[in-house]
Amino acid sequence: MTQLMRNRVVFILVAVGAFVLAFGLGQVAGNKKDGAPKDGGGPTAPYTVKLVGDTDLPAAGSGKQELRFEVLDPAGTVVTDYDTVHEKKLHLIVAEKADPRIYAHLHPAFSDGVWSVATDLVGGEFRLYADTRPTGADAQVLTADFTVDGDRRATRAMAVNDTATVDGYDVALRADGTAYTFTVTKGGAPVTLQPYLGAGGHLVGIRTESLDYLHAHAMAAKANTVGFHVEAGSSGLWVLHLDFQVDGTVHDATFVQRIDGAGMGGHDMDMGGMDMGDGEGHDHH
Repeated sequence: MTQLMRNRVVFILVAVGAFVLAFGLGQVAGNKKDGAPKDGGGPTAPYTVKLVGDTDLPAAGSGKQELRFEVLDPAGTVVTDYDTVHEKKLHLIVAEKADPRIYAHLHPAFSDGVWSVATDLVGGEFRLYADTRPTGADAQVLTADFTVDGDRRATRAMAVNDTATVDGYDVALRADGTAYTFTVTKGGAPVTLQPYLGAGGHLVGIRTESLDYLHAHAMAAKANTVGFHVEAGSSGLWVLHLDFQVDGTVHDATFVQRIDGAGMGGHDMDMGGMDMGDGEGHDHH
């Protein structure tokens, strides 16, 4: 074989090798693209909550007003197994979208994959937050919207407040950075806060502009004082609901605060992330 022929053979072999290599890489890249989850499907798809029945509930006082929903896993299958977190399988927060000061913390019953709870809500558009942990999964904060027929309750203008009075109890808030401390008195005298859902109190925050949700980290509860670590995902005007228990009864003190967020966007902080301060306790309705 002449040198010229050898060079031609080498050239052909190199060209064929380059083609095979390029084709193989193209196939790998194509396989990766074709195998990527689409529309949130596959293993990256989220858990969701699905309302069962009509999303328009009857007006309060006009008949049975029941909220029913299912939790679906990423494959769309109804979840039936849940871990207990802070004494409950699921914590349901309901807030009016236009004014999150209108609020309820409920613990629905569970049967055959369906959660259900009786409500007594006035007219308006509401968002539910299902705070739960399906067995084998991370903690979830799942949302859905629904409407209650009837006239919406007239509310006062939104204003920042550091004190609140509920059922004869006076609650004072002191905020120092991310440390939020609440002190409860009645008639000027300290009260004794009782354990509630595994902590000295329960604090939920809802951002008025975007309806972001947070469940603050309980830091401590001593006598009539309870502290929380409040770290919002986004800055803005937040409605804070402090649920506290005295003499076996739970009360809700409502505050409006401007909070500087941590720049995490619409981050949802759930009950599974709560820190238990001093082993004090936390439960509602």
